[in-house]
Amino acid sequence: MAVPIIDDLLVARAGLLRRGALDEDAAAAESVAAIIRQVRAEGDSALKELSLRYDAVVPTQFAIPPARLAAAAERSTRRCALHYS
Repeated sequence: MAVPIIDDLLVARAGLLRRGALDEDAAAAESVAAIIRQVRAEGDSALKELSLRYDAVVPTQFAIPPARLAAAAERSTRRCALHYS
């Protein structure tokens, strides 16, 4: 594989900072918005369908056990305390 040699800083910077077209960003945002609308309208059945479509699995439950939530909250609190102290 040949590695191109770029000796012009502006050309190199333009290549590194290249972004996708704005319409691609808009398409992604619309896809996400459609998923959110579907989940709001259909609830768990939408989550099951979307999980199957995107992850090829269907979760048996969507609720997070209270003990796991409490442990996650504790970890988050400790991380915030370390970050902001």
